[in-house]
Amino acid sequence: MQGLFAAFIILDEQDEDILTYVSITPLSKDGYLMYRLGAPVVINSLLTIVALSIAGYHDVITWSFLPIILLLALKAPLVALFVAGMAKNKVEGLAVSKVASILLLVPFAFYFVDGGWKYFAGILPPFWTVAAFFYSLQSAYLQYWLHMAVAVLTHIILIYLLYSRFKRIV
Repeated sequence: MQGLFAAFIILDEQDEDILTYVSITPLSKDGYLMYRLGAPVVINSLLTIVALSIAGYHDVITWSFLPIILLLALKAPLVALFVAGMAKNKVEGLAVSKVASILLLVPFAFYFVDGGWKYFAGILPPFWTVAAFFYSLQSAYLQYWLHMAVAVLTHIILIYLLYSRFKRIV
């Protein structure tokens, strides 16, 4: 949700040509985008920790779970860059956001698909984050760190590609 909020704010400000005005300030377009994409990461991380604490899942919040929280929070800039980079305006943004909701189905592949077939869902970053989460629950730390490394790598690559595409458009 935070990613969609950020995407629609970016699309709204793009429609109103605010990005042109921001580009001449000391903040610049890059600084503005870092702010727009970084704020949801911080908000999501804090809200996840607070929500888990309120729900009574104190035992889940461990040192091995904190990187997973950060990776889950990185879904916000992924979604924001995907929607803002593929849509030309807010109306198209609504349609593109429906496509982005496919990311919500990816965690089911790790849990319900048996064998190596589930790794076809690995082209999308949520798969590796969910895999790392399940391995952390099982205390299988070798698999946990392997999946965390792949998750971080896929997030970095996709954020870079989507950011590059968005920069070409703007």
